[in-house]
Amino acid sequence: MSAEVVTNLSTTVGLILAIGGGFAWMIHRMDAVRDELKGDIAELGRDVVQVHVSMARLEGRLEGRAEATPAG
Repeated sequence: MSAEVVTNLSTTVGLILAIGGGFAWMIHRMDAVRDELKGDIAELGRDVVQVHVSMARLEGRLEGRAEATPAG
């Protein structure tokens, strides 16, 4: 094989490996972001439940006060 063929083959193999490595890194990074996003969504869900519980407690207190005050 001539030097040009060896150079072309090694360049092609190097480019394919570089593109493959970049793609693998991108997939790995996307998985990490997805896992982080899942955690954030779960935390948000817990916060929403806590807000609902707090609102129910406040509504109960307000209803109790409204019933305790005489009308008119």
